[in-house]
Amino acid sequence: MFVDGMRAGSVRNGSSVDIEVTGGVHAMQLRMGWLRSPNFQVLVEQGDTVTVTAWMKVGSLVDILLTPGNVIQMRLAPSTQSGP
Repeated sequence: MFVDGMRAGSVRNGSSVDIEVTGGVHAMQLRMGWLRSPNFQVLVEQGDTVTVTAWMKVGSLVDILLTPGNVIQMRLAPSTQSGP
């Protein structure tokens, strides 16, 4: 897991990781070997908790080889909630 271009943590399939950031817009990216997600912009309000869900894009081997920077997808999870 990379936040604003810096390694911020590691996550495995089916697990989660908590990363504290300051309020503002942050660029997130997941990397797995040579596969990666596009940069994902997240607005975090000070004191809020934001949940991001990631998954591997299903496609042909040719698609994966031609677009390795687009194999992992991310989105805000519906369970995103505000902090106290």
